[in-house]
Amino acid sequence: MSVLKNQKEGFLEVYQKFQQQVLLFNTLAGNDINDKSLIALYEALVIEEAEELFEAETIYDIIDHMIDVLVVGEYLTHLYGYEDGILTGNGLKGEANCHGIVEDVSHLIYLLKQPERAVSLVLDKLQHCAMNFADAYFPHEKLMNEIMESNLSKFIPSNTMSTEEAQEVCRTIESNTKYKGIDFKMINGYYVFTDSNGKVMKAHDRFKDVDLTKYY
Repeated sequence: MSVLKNQKEGFLEVYQKFQQQVLLFNTLAGNDINDKSLIALYEALVIEEAEELFEAETIYDIIDHMIDVLVVGEYLTHLYGYEDGILTGNGLKGEANCHGIVEDVSHLIYLLKQPERAVSLVLDKLQHCAMNFADAYFPHEKLMNEIMESNLSKFIPSNTMSTEEAQEVCRTIESNTKYKGIDFKMINGYYVFTDSNGKVMKAHDRFKDVDLTKYY
């Protein structure tokens, strides 16, 4: 067993905290974990993040998108009905795929684009992605916290923004991104901005950008 394999026990504890942050994000977004209509959205989000990983030009962008794959993949796993998430409370089920994250992500994209989803295979590839991430010599907790703090900054406290400002945010997002049908709603005291498919968007001037360089 390699030295890196010894990180797995500690990684599970870190991952469980990350899992709770993912569930919090979706609660703030107004998502219902029992709403099976969200499955198509989250399958599409996994594909989107996975494809962006292949377009990444720096190691920091690769890590960013790898964690984002786990963010949306974790909630997708819950939507599929697996309450324990990608990694169960019994620990990691197997060894990491020797071909690594790149091949796992490539297979994940392929599986999710099939007309008939093989859920067990999708879950298997998501778990392999997590295990390969666990094996990498990264400061996992710091990196995952950085990504989740950034994601949670998408929600703007309603007492810090007027309705008119929220409408302007919608126009700005549509003007500066590929996403269309931007709208907002008030949930649990926060403005939540979404596109026409339900993807949670970031209010650019309020969003906390990810900076992974400070951990290296």
